[in-house]
Amino acid sequence: MPAAILEDFGRRLLIARGLREADAACVAQTLLWSDLHGSPSHGSALFPVYLKWLAAGDMVASAQPGFISREATRFTLEGNRCVGAVAMMSAIETAVDCAKRDALCVGSIRNTSHTGAIGRYGAWAAERGCAALILVAGPPLMAYHGARVPSASTTPVMFALPSAQGDPVIFDMATSLVSFRRLQQARASGESLPAGSAIDSEGTVTTDARRASIPLPIAGAKGAGLSIMIEMLVSLVVGNPLVTDHLRPEGAKRHSQNALMLVMDIAAFRPLDEFRADMGLLARTLKSLPLAEGFSEIRLPGERGARVAEERARMGIPVPATIRGELLSAAQVLGVEVPPALS
Repeated sequence: MPAAILEDFGRRLLIARGLREADAACVAQTLLWSDLHGSPSHGSALFPVYLKWLAAGDMVASAQPGFISREATRFTLEGNRCVGAVAMMSAIETAVDCAKRDALCVGSIRNTSHTGAIGRYGAWAAERGCAALILVAGPPLMAYHGARVPSASTTPVMFALPSAQGDPVIFDMATSLVSFRRLQQARASGESLPAGSAIDSEGTVTTDARRASIPLPIAGAKGAGLSIMIEMLVSLVVGNPLVTDHLRPEGAKRHSQNALMLVMDIAAFRPLDEFRADMGLLARTLKSLPLAEGFSEIRLPGERGARVAEERARMGIPVPATIRGELLSAAQVLGVEVPPALS
């Protein structure tokens, strides 16, 4: 499906479920960015999920983010459980403005809903000559090292920087071996999971996505430790603890996410063209290394996604039959016209 048509269709579905036009456009752009860059688990497959959350009130359609505090080089943004992409775009725009004025900015975002692929926000900053680090804390979906129940967040970590030319360099990872969304998609499609990536409800390691229910951390204790440190830094500092809220019997178990972003204006530290030249030299040096067996090239973080985006901008977005069915059902319920390319 052409990306622009799928984006517009998703936008109209979100408006029909109660989002403001500007907010719906922001969310649709964020999800299609993921589809274009080859991350379908955070792409248009989330439109039906978001529609359900909006209907249930887990995402509050009318909510808008607002600043609790805003100083020269730092801010805290309250999400009020608004749609995550709206809060994150407001935050990254603010952080870049602050960094352009005062060299750097630290921003905290609390009590928002699902943020989508955070590479989208890092790319936005890098395209404006900034370096960005973003950490996201969420509810426990992954097993903490040594536990057999969901007890830590998959906590995405993202770095983005301008490249020598063209698309930014983006490193975006979860602290789990597979994301929770990826596990759900594997279950729906019937494909196997990587060895050691998940356990079932009894705590047994399995590659069968039909049995798997809990992702495992990357590198065992290291991934679990990174996840819980992010929860401490990102959630406890802003007074919105998520892991303890979900694990304690008396917890409210709120649907919520928190985020922390650090944005630096590279030109405040050195001329941007000199930085880009060094990035180019580093890239060429890495790419000239002797190749390991089975490899045809050495790629920088984000390079695969940029190539996929170029291809999908021409060829369109693959829409699996299950997602197509969910989108068509949602359109029927909400009275939204279906584009011919999807019907």
